[in-house]
Amino acid sequence: MNTKEITNRTIFTINWAKGDRRSVNAYLAGNGDGRVLWWHINRLTHQLLRPKASLAMIMYCFHSRHHVMTLLNLKYWADVKKVATVIHSHGILAGIRRAVSLSDENTPV
Repeated sequence: MNTKEITNRTIFTINWAKGDRRSVNAYLAGNGDGRVLWWHINRLTHQLLRPKASLAMIMYCFHSRHHVMTLLNLKYWADVKKVATVIHSHGILAGIRRAVSLSDENTPV
């Protein structure tokens, strides 16, 4: 949004969602980021596996799955960064040892 200053007037009179790729407005305009498609795929899959589930339960499970996947993705990239840092500073063998130690840390007891 191109505004010189944010005031009460601009907060309530500007359509902030128009420029947000996550919004339904962006989806309807054809320039969304795929979140609606992601929701539809998850909803249809959940309904196929649990046909009696309510929409509220489907939404809860969707958000739970999404949060778990997001956290796993963040953990994965944090581990990759740690291994890359060790490889860069100490070499490939130290990186391999670090990767093995990270996989041991991630294994449940």
